[in-house]
Amino acid sequence: MVLIMIMESFDGILEQIQDAKWHNIDEITQNTFLPYDKLNKLLLFFQEQGFIDKKNDRLKITSFGLGYLQLPVELPSNPVRQPTHSKSSLVPSPSL
Repeated sequence: MVLIMIMESFDGILEQIQDAKWHNIDEITQNTFLPYDKLNKLLLFFQEQGFIDKKNDRLKITSFGLGYLQLPVELPSNPVRQPTHSKSSLVPSPSL
């Protein structure tokens, strides 16, 4: 259950900043259920993978992050037997 909530946060955070403007981390913190330390770890991962640019307490999405948001979401062929996949399960390699 925790993993599902983190994956939803993964997509949700990028969707919050998809306007490609700089955003305060406090703004992101208010719109997520993740504790501040876990959010910082997730943002560090985003930065390391090239999804965001982060400077001090501000961040913005990169073109790579925007490309991730454009990925199609795979829908299961039988929703009763298979869980719905978030875009997070389709994370592309930064070298693409």
